[in-house]
Amino acid sequence: MANRFDDVEEVLDRHARRLARELGGLFVDVGEALRRASDRDRRPPASEGSEPTKEDLYREATRLDVPGRSRMTKAELRDAIERLK
Repeated sequence: MANRFDDVEEVLDRHARRLARELGGLFVDVGEALRRASDRDRRPPASEGSEPTKEDLYREATRLDVPGRSRMTKAELRDAIERLK
């Protein structure tokens, strides 16, 4: 009977660690989004004809719901946005 409890405890522990990692990742994502929003609020608007920043491209990719956007480089974001427009 003790082995069964050990098995259950091991499974619960494994799931708790996985959930903690996922929750930690969500906190990081929220923190980054808040930082970007704060930076955006403090930055003057880009002038016409200037090249968009990676953050500008990321916001547009978010609006367009580009899959995998969080791992893309600036060039990849630009290309993905152009393909969707």
